Amino acid sequence: MRYSVRSSLRRAWASAIPTSIAAMNTSALRAPETTATTARLPLPDATVARTIHRIGYACGRVVSTTGVDGAADGVFKITCSSGDSYQATPVRGRYHFRRLGSH
Repeated sequence: MRYSVRSSLRRAWASAIPTSIAAMNTSALRAPETTATTARLPLPDATVARTIHRIGYACGRVVSTTGVDGAADGVFKITCSSGDSYQATPVRGRYHFRRLGSH
């Protein structure tokens, strides 16, 4: 009796599984479309420049802020008018800045 229960379960599972890939709904398997959005640092440029100056680096003014590809959400690369670049990383609700490059 044990084997008949197993064989009936196998038949039930086999009938529930589609027999070909074409039978599957491929639209459900596709990744959802993402819209391109520009990431924006949630701090004003003047605040970022002042903070970088306070930690001991020359910034002048912020020229650009861009999201860092391949990093966690909320990580930004900041380029200053002085030519230096910094990375802003969110840590416990605040941004920490570090200098990028070989300095």
